[in-house]
Amino acid sequence: MLYEIAVSQDIDWEATPREVNAAIARIVKGFQATEYPTALSKATVFDFLLENERLRLVGFPSDLGKITNQDTISEFVQDTENLCLDLADWIDYAEDEVRTRNMPSPLLKAVSKLQDELRRVPDAQSINLRRLVSLGGDVRRFSIDTGQRDQIGNSLAELLDQRMARYAELAGKYFGPIFALLEPLKRLELGDLEPADLVNLIKQALNKLDQENDENFVRLNDPSRAILEELVRELEEIMIEASTQPEGEKRRFLRKRFAEKFGGLGTTLARYVDKGVKFSQKTGSVYDEAITWSKRAEKIADIVDFFDKIAKGG
Repeated sequence: MLYEIAVSQDIDWEATPREVNAAIARIVKGFQATEYPTALSKATVFDFLLENERLRLVGFPSDLGKITNQDTISEFVQDTENLCLDLADWIDYAEDEVRTRNMPSPLLKAVSKLQDELRRVPDAQSINLRRLVSLGGDVRRFSIDTGQRDQIGNSLAELLDQRMARYAELAGKYFGPIFALLEPLKRLELGDLEPADLVNLIKQALNKLDQENDENFVRLNDPSRAILEELVRELEEIMIEASTQPEGEKRRFLRKRFAEKFGGLGTTLARYVDKGVKFSQKTGSVYDEAITWSKRAEKIADIVDFFDKIAKGG
C-alpha cells in the first residue's frame, strides 16, 4: 500500500495537506478490505525514531522531502508558533538545570536544534519534513534515556514529553492518514511475555529468511537489511533498559514501548515477506500460511505466532 501511495500519479505532493490527505485516504481505502483485513495487520512503525529508514524499508520512497506550497507553509507556521515559544521556555529552564550539574546534555542540544529548524520555516521557501522528522527522532531517542531524564529532573522531563506530544500531533496533521496506522500498536501489551524471548524469536525468523533459496524468496538489499537489523537492535536496547528497572512506572513505560515496537516490526516484516514471496520465481510458497495469518493479526500473540511460523519455515 505504501508503495502505491509513493508512486501514485493521483497525488499532488505540492498541494495543501487537506488535498494530499484526501488523495492518500482514497488509496488507503482501497486496501482496507482486501490486503490488510485487520487494524493491527495494517499497523506500521510511524514515530520520529528512524522514520525515514522505516518508510524505505516498506517500499515508500523519500517523499518526506520538502513542502514548497506557500499556503501550507503559512499554515504550518501558525500551527507551530506557540510550540516554538514553549520549546524556547523549556530550553531556558533546562539550561539553568544543566548548568547547576555542570554536565553536557545531548537532550538539551537536540531540543535546541529542533527549535532552530522550526524557527527557520517562516523565512524559508520550504518545510524540510525529513529534517523535522530526523530532529524529532533525536529528541525522542534522548528523552526516553533514563540517564538523560535524570540529568534534567523529572519535572522538566515530563514537560518535554508534553511538548513533544504536541509536536507529534502537528506532524500527524501534515503527514496525513498514515498516522492512523499507528493506533493498533498503541493498544498492544506484553502481558506475561518476556522481551528477551521475543527478540530471539525475531532473530530466528530473520535467520530462516536469510537461508532461503533465491527462487523461493526475494531478499532485501544490503541497505534495507541493515535498517531491519537496526530496528532489532533498538528493540534490544529497550529490552535491556527495561530489565534494569525495578517494578514501577519506568519499567511499565519501557515494556509498553517494547510491545509497540515489536508489533510494528512484526507487521513491517510481514509486508516484507509478502513482497519477497510475490516477486519470487515460484507461484506457491511455504510462507503463504504465515502471510495469511499476519493479515488476521489482532493482538501481540498473533504477531508472535507469525514469527514462529516464519522461524519454522512457514
